[in-house]
Amino acid sequence: MNVNKLLIVVIGCVALLAATSASIRQASADEAKKTEVKKSELRNQMEDMDEDFKKLKRTVRKAELNEQSLKLLTAIQQRMVACKEMTPERLAKVPEADRAKFLKDYRREMAGVIIEFCLVEQAILDGDNAKATDLYKAIVEREDKAHDVFMEKEEKKK
Repeated sequence: MNVNKLLIVVIGCVALLAATSASIRQASADEAKKTEVKKSELRNQMEDMDEDFKKLKRTVRKAELNEQSLKLLTAIQQRMVACKEMTPERLAKVPEADRAKFLKDYRREMAGVIIEFCLVEQAILDGDNAKATDLYKAIVEREDKAHDVFMEKEEKKK
């Protein structure tokens, strides 16, 4: 009888341990997801914007695709406005004394790019696709430089 009671106690303890372990793993996974969402909201927006930006590369040169270009520009501009309020992940690695300047520079850069996208839009509205294409190329160069300053290396790879 003692063996049976001991076996029941052992099985109960194992079951309790398994349930507790599963709960802890789930809680850890939920917490990681919450943290990941907060950290990756900017990245997700930027990735969506990058897809639109690549599509714009194909449409900006062709006058017959101006309506599509204008829709892409609107989507990009809206994302840019949302993103300028967000905090880059790289901020965590910036020394405390430099963080305010880093955020100001980030926001200034985002505002400047929004202006450039508006200039692309104006060129398209004016029917000057050659100018719009040149402005697009300038944004590509600016984007590469800004990503070096404001993004982590692992963010740029994706």
